[in-house]
Amino acid sequence: MSTPESSWTSFEGESTLDHIYTNIYDAFSTTFLPPFGKSDHNSLLMKSTYRQLLKRVRATVRAVRVWPEGAESELQDCFQCTDWEMFKSAATTDSLVDMNEYAASVTGFIRKCVDDVTQTNQMHTSKPETLDGQ
Repeated sequence: MSTPESSWTSFEGESTLDHIYTNIYDAFSTTFLPPFGKSDHNSLLMKSTYRQLLKRVRATVRAVRVWPEGAESELQDCFQCTDWEMFKSAATTDSLVDMNEYAASVTGFIRKCVDDVTQTNQMHTSKPETLDGQ
């Protein structure tokens, strides 16, 4: 990333700045201020418009699944006592198994069992995935 580099040219006398050049368009915002003392030139306040990436990125909320002690054994017990043929018969019509409905019902049941034995915590973060945008 290139940083705003300024070069000043065309000084009149010892205290007047006539031009400011930067290599980045809109790198500075300019505010005109009244002249100092009895000067016949207005003052300029040059503020950098660059904001750090971490300050530009909004905070995000992420759900983090926590597996407490013994959750795996509870999940195994849930799966062992499940009648898996029930899902197949529910997805069967005229001796043809609708694989999409079968897969959706089985994965929905697994998701429900996992939600029952785990905890979901909310985590707030403002750090982007990567700073270089990849």
